[in-house]
Amino acid sequence: MNKLVKTLVWTCVLFVVLSCIGCNKKSDAQPLFKVITSSQVGTTIFTNKQYYVVYSNGKTKKITEFSTNDVIGYAFNPYAESKDEPYLHLIDINTSEGRLLNDYAKNIFLLTEKDDNGDVFSPGKLLIINEHFYFTALIERGFNSVKNGLFEYIVDDNSFKRIAVFNNSITHVEAYQ
Repeated sequence: MNKLVKTLVWTCVLFVVLSCIGCNKKSDAQPLFKVITSSQVGTTIFTNKQYYVVYSNGKTKKITEFSTNDVIGYAFNPYAESKDEPYLHLIDINTSEGRLLNDYAKNIFLLTEKDDNGDVFSPGKLLIINEHFYFTALIERGFNSVKNGLFEYIVDDNSFKRIAVFNNSITHVEAYQ
């Protein structure tokens, strides 16, 4: 009887350990986006492009060059408020979709102006990926450095969360497939 109990206990322990190992594999970060960043090389017109994968835990991994897919994106208009223009370039605010996008862009402008940490400013581009809204924004600008972030705009509670930070300008973002 004693041997049977020990065998059952060890079997249970082994089952629990193997289950936990399986859980860890399932909880690994999933790839979300493919991102291209670029930096200008000196005062020339040449740029240095870098390619990344962004994971669900916010980590990034440099990868080899990839071919890009079309993504719906709109550049923010930094002079919208002062000139009474739409907050996004190339949208038609006479349509319901255009008005909605303009409202989202205005909210993002207001949120980044009033960011508690004061480190998110100058939104660059609004992206629509898999029916979610993302935007790029300048985080820090120094003499020889630029940091840009990728953020998700959460419509339900009018907030945003940081997805990833890059040391160069973000030129392209698309869903990882």
